[in-house]
Amino acid sequence: MEQMITDTAAGAGTRGKAERSTTGMQEAGGLCPACGATVIAATVSTALWEGDALSVVRDVPALVCRGCHEHYFADDTVMRLDLMRAGDFASAPVVAQMIVPVFAFPATAEEQA
Repeated sequence: MEQMITDTAAGAGTRGKAERSTTGMQEAGGLCPACGATVIAATVSTALWEGDALSVVRDVPALVCRGCHEHYFADDTVMRLDLMRAGDFASAPVVAQMIVPVFAFPATAEEQA
């Protein structure tokens, strides 16, 4: 069975390598390993970090949990995303530009003291 990659691990807000789920889930109607709800086929946007540079890829095929909204990508989808990133996105046309706000995580009262 084909393994799936979660969006969180694949780079949506993280800079680490993707981690494979052990469920082998590969089609809509399966159960989410995170919460047990049903997953559906959808297209999503995902954020990819390269150093301090953020790129967003739209219309990525995924399975999306109806309960916790976790995204799961097939191995071949992750490979295509990795190839896009490795080629500095030269193979993909720019379809839009975004201005993204950047926030500082607030210090706690203990950290400020």
